[in-house]
Amino acid sequence: MPKTINCHVNSVRQFYHYLRDEEHLPIVNPVRRSHVLKMSKPLPRHLRDEQVDAFFAVVKGHRDRAMFMLMLRCGLRVEEVAHVTVGVLDFKQRKIIIEDGKGAKDRIVYMSDDAFLALTDYLGVRPRSKSNRIFLVEKGTCTGSPISHSRHTEAYGVLCP
Repeated sequence: MPKTINCHVNSVRQFYHYLRDEEHLPIVNPVRRSHVLKMSKPLPRHLRDEQVDAFFAVVKGHRDRAMFMLMLRCGLRVEEVAHVTVGVLDFKQRKIIIEDGKGAKDRIVYMSDDAFLALTDYLGVRPRSKSNRIFLVEKGTCTGSPISHSRHTEAYGVLCP
């Protein structure tokens, strides 16, 4: 309903623009942009099981699978995944403490069985590193460096430390 109303309000506003610009009438447009109704934003649509299976069929490697599982099953954002460290993981209770998440807020997320399995599979093959970050870069000049996310990234969304 708000979309229909906004469409009609826009038609009236455009008619006044026409009168002023094309017919050269000295008229003030009474319809302001603030007169439109706010539109509700629908919730994101969930993926069907077969879509998730098709997606993970093309995800190669333990690292990428673990990263996507944490985003999909635990609701982590890209930057939160990039900043996961050894110290925030609690394998016994299957939880991750997210520090400085969106809005600079901390929160706790719990790992589903498949996210937990993907993470432990990756940690089993993860190369040794002095970094306490869990996810390391696998290619390029930054190999073995922790993954970081920023607004200003190099190719492939990776910054070297």
